[in-house]
Amino acid sequence: MPFRSSPSAATDAALLSSEEVIARLEQGFRENAMLAFDADGTLWSGDIGVETFETVLERRALRQHALEALQAEAQLYDVPLYADVNDQARQLHEAYQGGRYPEERAFPMMAWVFAGFRTDEMRAFGRDVIEKRALSTRIHREILPIVHWAARRGLPVYVVSASQVHVVRVAVELLQLLVTDVFAMSPVVENDVLQPRVREPITYAAGKTAALRAAVPDKVLLGAFGDSSFDAAMLREAKVAVCVRPKPNVFTGASSCPGLIELLPRDS
Repeated sequence: MPFRSSPSAATDAALLSSEEVIARLEQGFRENAMLAFDADGTLWSGDIGVETFETVLERRALRQHALEALQAEAQLYDVPLYADVNDQARQLHEAYQGGRYPEERAFPMMAWVFAGFRTDEMRAFGRDVIEKRALSTRIHREILPIVHWAARRGLPVYVVSASQVHVVRVAVELLQLLVTDVFAMSPVVENDVLQPRVREPITYAAGKTAALRAAVPDKVLLGAFGDSSFDAAMLREAKVAVCVRPKPNVFTGASSCPGLIELLPRDS
């Protein structure tokens, strides 16, 4: 275990080891409880959803099924129109990076932009990106004891992510994270082909909690784990709220989430 430092300036939260967090969870244990984790930045470093989107742009592998929906997004935000689906998606990505295309539209777009892919093609594409980007080397090791504890105690573990659902599912399978289910940006699927729209509620910010509650309405959220302000609603609902390697200014101090914990990082 690494040297214990002071809490991060991002949270002012209590800094606890995996074992200490498990002790907190054990204290609140009940039969109808569950745990919920954000994916990118929480289970692993980086954003595999954005990386998958950027990879498809690099390969110019998008299909014309997405073009009309992409052009509609471009018109909403005064982004130039293009006849080629890959060029149009790239223009929206540049607008997002420049702050001209909001995240709450960009993240769903990065999921439905794969319209025209069959589900097996989408999973294969995601697997290829995950392997080439070495996601297995980027897992946050401090998470593993907590996931293993949940498995021993029979607690369901859900991943709630703003990334493309097929990619996140492949990631947790490859990393053998003992996840019960994944709720993420889910393109509508018709006849096994992805469509250029996503299911509601979108798993972004407060929508993460809405999606979790729509799927699992009767369980108590014993523990929630996230790294950014977009996980705030989910963290606030949890009995044990845990920040994992938090982004700067994840909250305005711990007062916005009483009892907030920061998980002590470890490399092995």
